[in-house]
Amino acid sequence: MSVYSYHTFILPFVWEGTQQHRHTMEEFAGCFLGNPNWVCTDMPDEYYIRRSPTLRDNQDVMLVYKEYQYFHPFVRKAIYGFGENIVTNFSFMPDKLRNKGHYYITKKGRTYDLTLNGINLKIFNTGIALFIMECENRGIDVDGKRQDDPESVKNINDYGRRISLPFLPELSGIDYSICADRLCVEVEGMFRFEDDYRAFIELANAGGQLYEKLSLTHMCGFIKDILGFGSLQHFTSKRRNEENGDFYIYPALDDRMFVCCLVNDSAFTQKMLTYDGEKYAYETDEVLSKSLYELMFVDPSQNCSCPTPRMRLELIDSHLYKRWFGKGQYASLYSVAAQGMIMLSDNPPDYLSESYLTQYIQMACLTLVQRATLMHFQREASNLSADIEKTGKAINRITILQLMNLQERCVAYKSQLHFTELTPQEQGVEMYDMLRKCMFIERESQSLDNHMESLSDAADTNLDFGFNKIALVFTWISCILAVMQNVICFFTDVENTKGEPVFAYVQGNVSLTFISLTLTSTLLALLVILYRYRRRK
Repeated sequence: MSVYSYHTFILPFVWEGTQQHRHTMEEFAGCFLGNPNWVCTDMPDEYYIRRSPTLRDNQDVMLVYKEYQYFHPFVRKAIYGFGENIVTNFSFMPDKLRNKGHYYITKKGRTYDLTLNGINLKIFNTGIALFIMECENRGIDVDGKRQDDPESVKNINDYGRRISLPFLPELSGIDYSICADRLCVEVEGMFRFEDDYRAFIELANAGGQLYEKLSLTHMCGFIKDILGFGSLQHFTSKRRNEENGDFYIYPALDDRMFVCCLVNDSAFTQKMLTYDGEKYAYETDEVLSKSLYELMFVDPSQNCSCPTPRMRLELIDSHLYKRWFGKGQYASLYSVAAQGMIMLSDNPPDYLSESYLTQYIQMACLTLVQRATLMHFQREASNLSADIEKTGKAINRITILQLMNLQERCVAYKSQLHFTELTPQEQGVEMYDMLRKCMFIERESQSLDNHMESLSDAADTNLDFGFNKIALVFTWISCILAVMQNVICFFTDVENTKGEPVFAYVQGNVSLTFISLTLTSTLLALLVILYRYRRRK
């Protein structure tokens, strides 16, 4: 059966843990290098394509070759590895999973069935990883009903990407939950992992073990189960479980995965792109504009989140890529939004579909890791600033070292991942610019730079203040010692009536008293200086 739509779900998550329990890239990658179900797919040589478990035949090699040639040489290191310690790539059970697994999405009594083509993991040195599920919609759900229509695609995209409940609905309104009732990943005869959100909502309303099961940094169970399948290492999104040896991970952005979707629907595409000489059909037909908006911004069917016609058309226009509007086999509608990247096409030739599923998804992955890294660094900078801003507390050595480490990582990120261009190809340049704009990359990058600059200035001021206090103390002590030296020299040169040096008398009778007074005055001066120049808010 032919494929009606392709769905690639991408979840950026933080693997580094916290500042108190931080792991290295080698430690996290080691969880999968020792697991026979996960295979490292890094390309070891940038000049030679070596066979790996993901390259089964010449067709796979040709796809990798075309993808490789598409990107700039300095970008390839962030995609294929090459032992540069920027990214490490893994594939989950590539020999057993390909086109044999299933991703089931159940909502309101209907279960959509996606063929699972692959599960991949990309671990970056910034503390971010991408969990990637490659799925195909072959048009039939588990009950034999057709799911090869735009409305089914919208539901699959929206419900399939939600990995956590954003709120707990009342039991009476359980059907209004915006998540799927159940998500399940299965390879028949090997494993079945699922998350039953409906059962959890019922449990929450009943009040049973809610505090034990609820996590504010929740990731759906099937992702954590897949990451740890066949390994002694367990993954958790609950902070306290790290004490048991579990590896703490949590979503880097929000409670939804980013989705890349390619829809092969000639009738729907031509309906949207019908042109009357002035406007396209979706610009004049409100039903079509709502339907297109739902597809572009990953809303469920018949649930457009922008009912205002003028604003809806403005958003559609600003997020559409219109180079290939028109009729014929190349008629395609591309859209880029913060929720997903969509391609709606009129039966495209194979090479166009392959380019979208390889090159464009790699572009989306790089943009996602950029945004996730910037947000992760922002969180770390905010945590560090808490120590500096506390009244009466000077910055300590540990905080200084953490700040220096964060600054070094920011510099490394800028040179290794923060690309302004990925490819010399004109369409790739335009699409990448749209991705960066929708992800607010430049805005977040500037915000991080300002935050780091302010943090560095505050730390420098704090340290300078401490150094100044020490300098004042030593200056005062130096003055005391200089006065003592002058006094001693004076009394050494003066003789009494018998011709004896006066200092001999001082030395013999009042030296201890003089030294005591000197030390006492020095201590008092030190206390006065510390009190006078104590740190104030």
